[in-house]
Amino acid sequence: MITSRPNLLKFFLSIGLVFSLFFFSACNRTKVQPSMPSPPEKANQAQAPTPQKTLLFLGDSLTAGYGVSREEAFPFVLQQLLEERLSQSVEVINGGQSGALSSNAIENLNFYLGRIQPDLIVLTTGGNDARQGAPTAVIRENIAKAVRRAQEDNRKVLLGGMQIFPNLGQDYSEAFRQIYPDLAQEFSVPLIPFLLEGVAGEPEYNQYDGFHPNEKGHRKIAEHILPFIVEALK
Repeated sequence: MITSRPNLLKFFLSIGLVFSLFFFSACNRTKVQPSMPSPPEKANQAQAPTPQKTLLFLGDSLTAGYGVSREEAFPFVLQQLLEERLSQSVEVINGGQSGALSSNAIENLNFYLGRIQPDLIVLTTGGNDARQGAPTAVIRENIAKAVRRAQEDNRKVLLGGMQIFPNLGQDYSEAFRQIYPDLAQEFSVPLIPFLLEGVAGEPEYNQYDGFHPNEKGHRKIAEHILPFIVEALK
C-alpha cells in the first residue's frame, strides 16, 4: 500500500493537468469574437438593385432579326446600349415575327399584355402590307387598333415609322409614309420617323436580298433609335 502512493499521486496530478489543459482550450474555442458594426442604412440603400425596365418590341422580320442571330437583332443590341446609358438592367422582349402583317399586331399585343407589363412598347409594323399593295387606310386602322389597345392598358408606345420604295407609285409610297406621323399626332405618342434611316438601300448594311439588315445594319438601327427610346422611357 505504501509503495503504491507515489503512483496514485502521479495519477491524480496527471488527471488535473489534463483537465486544466482541456478547460483552457475550451475557453479559447468559445471565446466570443467582437461583432462588426452593421453598415449604415444609407449604404444599404445605395447597394439596392436599380428597378428593371421592360421593353416589348412588336413587328415583322426586321424586328425579329431575319438572317442574323436573335442576339444580333437590333432589339437585343439596343438592350446593351440602354443598360450602358441608363446604368440599370433592361429586359427586352422581341415579339417580332417574320411575315407578320399589321393585322397581326393587335393579336400579338393582347398575347403579351396578358403576361407582362412593359414600360414601353416599340411598335413597327406595316411594311409587309405595303409590299403587298394593301390599302393604306387598312394598314392605318390596324396600327391604330394596336396603339389604342396599348393605351387602354396604360402602356407607353413608341411608333416606328416605315417607308417603301416607289415601285407601287409615288402617291402610294407617300400615303404609306404619312400613316406614321398621322397616328403619332392622333394618339400623342412619340415617333421614330424612319426605322431604317441610314440603312435602307445601303449594301454595306444589308443582306443579299437588299432589304433585311445584316449584323452591321442592326447595330446601326439600334444606335439610331437609342435616343428615341431613352426619351420615351422618361
